[in-house]
Amino acid sequence: MTRTMIAAAALLSATGAAAAPVVYTDEGRFDAATAGATLATESFEGTPAGSGNTLVFDTLSFTCRNCAAAVSSRYPTQGVQSLGVNTGVTEPLQFTLFRAANALSFDLSDFGTLAAADLSLTVNGQTVSLLDGFRGATGNRLFFGFTDTASFTSFTLTGGNSGDVAYFDRLRFGTLVDAPPGGAVPEPASWAMMIGGFGLVGAAARRRSAKLAFA
Repeated sequence: MTRTMIAAAALLSATGAAAAPVVYTDEGRFDAATAGATLATESFEGTPAGSGNTLVFDTLSFTCRNCAAAVSSRYPTQGVQSLGVNTGVTEPLQFTLFRAANALSFDLSDFGTLAAADLSLTVNGQTVSLLDGFRGATGNRLFFGFTDTASFTSFTLTGGNSGDVAYFDRLRFGTLVDAPPGGAVPEPASWAMMIGGFGLVGAAARRRSAKLAFA
Protein backbone atom coordinates (compact mmCIF):
# COMPACT_ATOMS: atom_id res chain seq x y z
CA MET A 1 0.00 0.00 0.00
CA THR A 2 1.45 3.41 -0.98
CA ARG A 3 1.88 6.33 1.39
CA THR A 4 -0.87 8.25 -0.38
CA MET A 5 -3.28 5.33 0.00
CA ILE A 6 -2.37 4.97 3.69
CA ALA A 7 -2.86 8.73 4.24
CA ALA A 8 -6.23 8.62 2.50
CA ALA A 9 -7.35 5.66 4.61
CA ALA A 10 -6.20 7.43 7.80
CA LEU A 11 -8.08 10.59 6.80
CA LEU A 12 -11.23 8.61 6.13
CA SER A 13 -10.92 6.99 9.56
CA ALA A 14 -10.39 10.36 11.25
CA THR A 15 -13.30 12.11 9.52
CA GLY A 16 -15.62 9.14 10.06
CA ALA A 17 -14.91 8.81 13.79
CA ALA A 18 -17.13 10.77 16.18
CA ALA A 19 -15.14 13.30 18.20
CA ALA A 20 -15.85 13.79 21.89
CA PRO A 21 -17.32 17.17 22.87
CA VAL A 22 -14.99 19.84 24.22
CA VAL A 23 -15.93 20.57 27.85
CA TYR A 24 -15.38 23.89 29.64
CA THR A 25 -15.53 24.50 33.39
CA ASP A 26 -14.25 28.07 33.05
CA GLU A 27 -17.00 30.43 31.89
CA GLY A 28 -14.53 32.92 30.40
CA ARG A 29 -13.01 30.26 28.15
CA PHE A 30 -16.44 29.08 27.03
CA ASP A 31 -17.45 32.67 26.23
CA ALA A 32 -14.24 33.10 24.21
CA ALA A 33 -14.89 29.86 22.30
CA THR A 34 -18.45 30.95 21.46
CA ALA A 35 -17.64 34.57 20.63
CA GLY A 36 -19.86 35.79 17.80
CA ALA A 37 -22.51 33.11 18.34
CA THR A 38 -26.05 34.05 19.34
CA LEU A 39 -27.02 31.98 22.37
CA ALA A 40 -30.61 31.48 23.49
CA THR A 41 -31.10 31.44 27.26
CA GLU A 42 -33.47 29.34 29.34
CA SER A 43 -33.65 30.54 32.95
CA PHE A 44 -36.66 28.40 33.94
CA GLU A 45 -38.90 31.34 34.82
CA GLY A 46 -42.66 31.06 34.90
CA THR A 47 -44.75 27.92 35.20
CA PRO A 48 -43.76 25.06 32.87
CA ALA A 49 -46.20 22.75 31.15
CA GLY A 50 -46.32 19.24 32.59
CA SER A 51 -45.16 18.14 36.01
CA GLY A 52 -43.01 15.62 37.82
CA ASN A 53 -41.01 13.66 35.26
CA THR A 54 -41.56 15.91 32.21
CA LEU A 55 -41.45 19.70 32.20
CA VAL A 56 -41.81 21.85 29.06
CA PHE A 57 -40.28 25.34 29.02
CA ASP A 58 -40.07 28.02 26.31
CA THR A 59 -36.91 26.71 24.62
CA LEU A 60 -36.57 23.10 25.81
CA SER A 61 -38.15 20.20 27.61
CA PHE A 62 -36.77 18.17 30.51
CA THR A 63 -37.46 14.47 31.11
CA CYS A 64 -36.34 11.95 33.72
CA ARG A 65 -37.71 9.02 35.72
CA ASN A 66 -38.68 9.29 39.39
CA CYS A 67 -36.80 12.55 39.76
CA ALA A 68 -39.64 14.84 40.92
CA ALA A 69 -38.36 17.83 38.94
CA ALA A 70 -39.89 21.24 39.64
CA VAL A 71 -39.08 24.93 39.37
CA SER A 72 -37.69 26.31 42.60
CA SER A 73 -36.73 29.63 44.14
CA ARG A 74 -33.56 28.09 45.63
CA TYR A 75 -30.15 28.93 44.15
CA PRO A 76 -31.17 30.77 40.94
CA THR A 77 -28.25 32.26 39.02
CA GLN A 78 -30.50 34.23 36.65
CA GLY A 79 -33.99 35.45 37.39
CA VAL A 80 -35.79 34.17 40.48
CA GLN A 81 -36.26 30.48 39.65
CA SER A 82 -34.16 27.44 38.87
CA LEU A 83 -34.89 23.83 37.87
CA GLY A 84 -34.65 21.58 40.93
CA VAL A 85 -33.95 17.91 40.22
CA ASN A 86 -33.37 14.86 42.40
CA THR A 87 -30.01 13.73 40.97
CA GLY A 88 -29.97 10.49 42.93
CA VAL A 89 -31.68 8.51 40.17
CA THR A 90 -29.64 6.23 37.93
CA GLU A 91 -31.63 7.10 34.81
CA PRO A 92 -30.24 9.99 32.72
CA LEU A 93 -31.63 13.49 33.09
CA GLN A 94 -32.50 14.43 29.50
CA PHE A 95 -32.75 17.93 28.08
CA THR A 96 -34.32 18.28 24.61
CA LEU A 97 -33.79 21.56 22.78
CA PHE A 98 -36.41 23.02 20.46
CA ARG A 99 -33.70 23.99 17.96
CA ALA A 100 -30.36 22.44 17.04
CA ALA A 101 -27.12 23.71 18.58
CA ASN A 102 -23.47 22.77 18.83
CA ALA A 103 -22.60 24.87 21.88
CA LEU A 104 -24.29 24.82 25.28
CA SER A 105 -23.65 25.84 28.89
CA PHE A 106 -25.49 25.71 32.21
CA ASP A 107 -25.08 26.56 35.90
CA LEU A 108 -25.40 23.72 38.43
CA SER A 109 -25.87 24.53 42.12
CA ASP A 110 -25.95 22.55 45.37
CA PHE A 111 -24.57 19.42 43.71
CA GLY A 112 -22.85 16.67 45.72
CA THR A 113 -23.77 18.07 49.11
CA LEU A 114 -24.81 14.77 50.74
CA ALA A 115 -21.83 12.68 49.65
CA ALA A 116 -19.21 12.44 46.92
CA ALA A 117 -20.95 12.38 43.52
CA ASP A 118 -20.11 11.69 39.88
CA LEU A 119 -21.57 13.46 36.85
CA SER A 120 -21.27 12.49 33.20
CA LEU A 121 -22.48 14.10 29.97
CA THR A 122 -23.74 12.22 26.91
CA VAL A 123 -24.24 14.03 23.59
CA ASN A 124 -24.21 12.71 20.02
CA GLY A 125 -23.52 9.21 21.32
CA GLN A 126 -20.34 10.29 23.16
CA THR A 127 -20.04 10.20 26.97
CA VAL A 128 -17.53 12.27 28.94
CA SER A 129 -17.00 12.62 32.69
CA LEU A 130 -17.70 16.05 34.16
CA LEU A 131 -17.15 15.25 37.84
CA ASP A 132 -15.61 12.26 39.60
CA GLY A 133 -16.20 11.86 43.32
CA PHE A 134 -17.10 15.55 43.75
CA ARG A 135 -18.12 16.78 47.21
CA GLY A 136 -19.70 20.23 47.31
CA ALA A 137 -20.70 22.66 50.02
CA THR A 138 -24.35 23.62 50.40
CA GLY A 139 -25.31 26.16 47.74
CA ASN A 140 -22.16 25.64 45.67
CA ARG A 141 -22.33 26.86 42.08
CA LEU A 142 -20.62 25.06 39.19
CA PHE A 143 -20.36 26.09 35.54
CA PHE A 144 -20.23 23.65 32.62
CA GLY A 145 -20.13 24.37 28.91
CA PHE A 146 -19.43 22.20 25.91
CA THR A 147 -19.13 22.44 22.14
CA ASP A 148 -19.33 19.70 19.52
CA THR A 149 -18.34 19.40 15.88
CA ALA A 150 -21.84 18.10 15.07
CA SER A 151 -25.13 19.72 16.00
CA PHE A 152 -27.42 18.16 18.61
CA THR A 153 -30.96 18.63 19.88
CA SER A 154 -30.62 16.74 23.16
CA PHE A 155 -28.11 15.82 25.83
CA THR A 156 -28.24 13.78 29.04
CA LEU A 157 -26.61 14.06 32.45
CA THR A 158 -26.13 11.05 34.72
CA GLY A 159 -24.89 10.90 38.30
CA GLY A 160 -25.56 12.08 41.83
CA ASN A 161 -26.42 10.49 45.15
CA SER A 162 -29.57 9.08 46.67
CA GLY A 163 -31.74 11.92 47.91
CA ASP A 164 -29.42 14.64 46.57
CA VAL A 165 -31.18 17.57 44.87
CA ALA A 166 -29.36 19.90 42.45
CA TYR A 167 -30.49 23.06 40.69
CA PHE A 168 -29.98 24.00 37.03
CA ASP A 169 -30.20 27.56 35.75
CA ARG A 170 -29.05 29.95 32.98
CA LEU A 171 -28.89 27.26 30.32
CA ARG A 172 -27.55 28.83 27.10
CA PHE A 173 -27.27 27.22 23.66
CA GLY A 174 -26.63 28.15 20.05
CA THR A 175 -24.55 27.51 16.93
CA LEU A 176 -20.90 28.45 16.58
CA VAL A 177 -20.13 30.71 13.64
CA ASP A 178 -16.82 28.95 12.84
CA ALA A 179 -17.89 25.33 13.39
CA PRO A 180 -20.74 24.34 11.03
CA PRO A 181 -23.09 21.60 12.27
CA GLY A 182 -22.72 18.15 10.77
CA GLY A 183 -19.02 17.60 11.40
CA ALA A 184 -15.74 19.15 10.43
CA VAL A 185 -15.09 19.83 6.73
CA PRO A 186 -11.67 18.63 5.43
CA GLU A 187 -9.26 21.26 4.09
CA PRO A 188 -8.77 21.45 0.27
CA ALA A 189 -5.35 19.79 0.57
CA SER A 190 -6.95 16.94 2.50
CA TRP A 191 -9.61 16.52 -0.17
CA ALA A 192 -6.86 16.34 -2.81
CA MET A 193 -5.08 13.64 -0.82
CA MET A 194 -8.31 11.69 -0.43
CA ILE A 195 -9.15 11.92 -4.14
CA GLY A 196 -5.62 10.89 -5.06
CA GLY A 197 -5.83 7.93 -2.73
CA PHE A 198 -9.19 6.89 -4.17
CA GLY A 199 -7.71 7.09 -7.66
CA LEU A 200 -4.83 4.79 -6.75
CA VAL A 201 -7.16 2.35 -5.04
CA GLY A 202 -9.46 2.33 -8.08
CA ALA A 203 -6.56 1.86 -10.52
CA ALA A 204 -5.19 -1.04 -8.50
CA ALA A 205 -8.63 -2.66 -8.41
CA ARG A 206 -9.04 -2.26 -12.20
CA ARG A 207 -5.63 -3.82 -12.89
CA ARG A 208 -6.45 -6.77 -10.63
CA SER A 209 -9.85 -7.18 -12.30
CA ALA A 210 -8.28 -7.11 -15.76
CA LYS A 211 -5.75 -9.80 -14.82
CA LEU A 212 -8.47 -12.04 -13.44
CA ALA A 213 -10.58 -11.59 -16.58
CA PHE A 214 -7.64 -12.40 -18.84
CA ALA A 215 -6.81 -15.51 -16.86
